[in-house]
Amino acid sequence: MTRLLALTKKELRIHFSSPPVFLAIGFFLSAAALWFFFIYGFLARDTASLRGYFAAVPILMVLVIPALTMKGWAEEYRLGTSELLLTLPLRSWELVLGKYLGTMTVVLVMVLLTVPVAFLLMPLGEFDLGQITAEYIGTVLLSGTAVALGLFVSVWCTNQSTAFTGAAGLLLVLTLIGRLDSVLSLPAPFLAVFRYVSLDTHFDGFVRGVLDVRALWYYVWLTALCLYVTSLVLEARRRA
Repeated sequence: MTRLLALTKKELRIHFSSPPVFLAIGFFLSAAALWFFFIYGFLARDTASLRGYFAAVPILMVLVIPALTMKGWAEEYRLGTSELLLTLPLRSWELVLGKYLGTMTVVLVMVLLTVPVAFLLMPLGEFDLGQITAEYIGTVLLSGTAVALGLFVSVWCTNQSTAFTGAAGLLLVLTLIGRLDSVLSLPAPFLAVFRYVSLDTHFDGFVRGVLDVRALWYYVWLTALCLYVTSLVLEARRRA
């Protein structure tokens, strides 16, 4: 636990000493506010709900999360520090989990910075606190899975631009694949599979205020799978 905590602190120092991290957080907060108040038109709708605010989260994560994870392993390879890490008396899963927890801490800070929006809007109507809670739980689960996917891509890359492009592409596909039925006429079994693997489809329930155990399980097992495969790749590099 002490070693894992030390690794997490190391990752946090790296993140918060990097200007792109602050740019990514600023982009997320400003883009979400711009969408909610000006494009979605919350004030004109006269509806006490943050559903429109959180509906933009999956697409925003496609750009924000890769910006946070692109340095993960790709930067270690570029600088040659990965060799030092792999010689330390640490298990591969500890290295992977340390990077994951460090990045997730940054994401949690970013999500917490959206809370004032909810508090400022409370006097404007009778908001459903249960729905808002579900929306935040869904946001944390979605972002946690996105971070795991981003680090999974990064472990295969040797430069940040490739890691960013690969993670953004993968997240975009997994976000939009559940919407294929709106543009393509596909057999029902294919559509069912596409909806199941879609990050956005599972997030819809949380946005509506529904705590779906199946969606929760989907995010948890996909996150665990990505972290596990990442540790296997790292272990293979260690033995090479």
